[in-house]
Amino acid sequence: MSDTRSSLIACPRCGKELAPKMMVGGICPACVARTMQRDLFANMDAEIEEKEPLSLNVQGYEIQELIGGGGMGEVYRAVLTARGKVVAMKVVSGRLTRDPEVTARFEAEVAALGQLSHHHVVRVLDHGETANGRHFLVMEYVDGCDLRRLLRAQRLELERALDIFLKVCAGVSHAHQRGLVHRDIKPANILIGADGTVKVADFGLAKTLVENSTAYGFTQTRDTFGTPYYVAPEVTRSAGTADVRADIYALGVLLYELLTGSVPMGQFTPLSEKTGLDKKIDSIVCHALADDPQRRLSSVQEMASAVEKIATQHRLGHAKKARSRRVLAVAAAFLVLGLGGAAGAWIRDGRLTTSLRSRAEPRQATRTQPWENSLGMRFVPLPGSQLLFAQHETRVRDFTAYIRTRQAALPGWRAELPDSPASSDDGPSNWARPGFPQTPDHPVCGISQIEARFFCNWLTTQELAAGWLKENQAYRLPTDTEWSQAALLTQDPGPDAPATVPAPTTLLPVGNFAGPEARQYPLWPARLPTDAPEDPYACTAPVGRFPANALGLQDLSGNVAEWTETRLTPRPGRPANLYCLRGGSWATGSLVKMQPENRQATRRSRAQPDFGFRLVLDLDVKPQPPAALDPLTVEE
Repeated sequence: MSDTRSSLIACPRCGKELAPKMMVGGICPACVARTMQRDLFANMDAEIEEKEPLSLNVQGYEIQELIGGGGMGEVYRAVLTARGKVVAMKVVSGRLTRDPEVTARFEAEVAALGQLSHHHVVRVLDHGETANGRHFLVMEYVDGCDLRRLLRAQRLELERALDIFLKVCAGVSHAHQRGLVHRDIKPANILIGADGTVKVADFGLAKTLVENSTAYGFTQTRDTFGTPYYVAPEVTRSAGTADVRADIYALGVLLYELLTGSVPMGQFTPLSEKTGLDKKIDSIVCHALADDPQRRLSSVQEMASAVEKIATQHRLGHAKKARSRRVLAVAAAFLVLGLGGAAGAWIRDGRLTTSLRSRAEPRQATRTQPWENSLGMRFVPLPGSQLLFAQHETRVRDFTAYIRTRQAALPGWRAELPDSPASSDDGPSNWARPGFPQTPDHPVCGISQIEARFFCNWLTTQELAAGWLKENQAYRLPTDTEWSQAALLTQDPGPDAPATVPAPTTLLPVGNFAGPEARQYPLWPARLPTDAPEDPYACTAPVGRFPANALGLQDLSGNVAEWTETRLTPRPGRPANLYCLRGGSWATGSLVKMQPENRQATRRSRAQPDFGFRLVLDLDVKPQPPAALDPLTVEE
């Protein structure tokens, strides 16, 4: 008994005697727990103190809101004030700022992202330290949600899941080719954009593949990185052994979860049985999830090629079956209806209008017979070009279809809130409640150029998938020059001419504008003028209420100012990164400015109750680099 007693040692903090093996660093577990709890609350207090003045501590950026966070810090939506560009800012947690190992990890993330330039990898734009010494990293902002939230919200369709997986593989393969391993591939680190883009984020755990490198040597000393289910077995044994095969393992888990909604655990059901895909998919997953890294696929590219081949075979087989079903259905219909006569009567009755219209060729459009798209928007040709111009501005009903589809697909995407302001700068506008009554046929307003371009990308994607458009056709905003051609301006000086007040080309505006009736609404500032002539609409008018011009286009003089794609050339008195809006609007109170020549210059992130847009359909789209298709790209 005395021998046992003599083998005990006392905790230096509380005096409690325990066996040496029960001590943690020479301290009893109870004191360790109390120390950790005290440090935790102290660090929480420090973080609260540091978060308060954060918006004042990052020079050149305006912090808007917290959009995410994790063990290493927080992520904020911010605006680069010099350019008006929305960005994502990752700030290292205050309790970690003084940790040299975390500092090294952060610097490694900057170095890793700096080597990457791919449209499926989040781009790094800037980095530095806040005024109070916290490291920050500025990345491109992806307006959407991460894949984890998407998978929690819904089960993805097979085609979409495979598309996301192949895009992730493309981004990861790009990193591998430049000597970087991600080491934390998981749904939370994959961002899904509003325009359907897929981007791999958070390379903070990447390490160089060059042997004996010291730049990333810290990753081998203390932690095992990654997320349960996605971590390769060899990484749990030694974090420093991770190479491309660890990412292949994680991609195998991701593929299974994308297609089934659950991760593969234990004796999991083969993927082919759950999806109907070729059984070769089971071999791909099994090789990716092999415990022995030597048995896995040799590269991400090999894995992606194999999956893409299976996806293509499945798609072709599905299309063939669908065609067969349609042929049988049409044959049965003709038999039941008495062949041609009954079928002709059915067509005349209008019950096949939608089906026939979906096959209409846009190039056949004329001024008197416009082409009508899936939303019922009408388009007429612009002479001397490969463009169809929308006869009217984009309506509330058109934009509502976009919002509903977007929110149904990705509930995590930001939505326009009923209580948000009627207009905002660099943020979402309340298009649904602009401050005055609207019907579905009124032009949508309170729209930034960024949101208008997202709409164009969404509608193009929808109609390409449904067969309304061909691969070389796409919706976009018109350029300033194209808008002038549509307005039949033969002597327009252009957007870069010296600013002058345009001479009125007609005595009365062909479009809605602010007459005295606008003053009945509190949002009309008392200092703004209104001209004497008035129309029956206090604010916006339903589209198509005013006469069309010789090309069949309406409201080019008024209703809402319309966004163009054109960025104005900087000059004295006019800063850079301003974009051009054309035409007057319902908020234009002067007839002189109600002419088609009228231009406004503003940042494309600005949204006001008189800003709207109309589309053009480009019938001969030229291939563009991925950056040119990004509505948030600065250089266009």
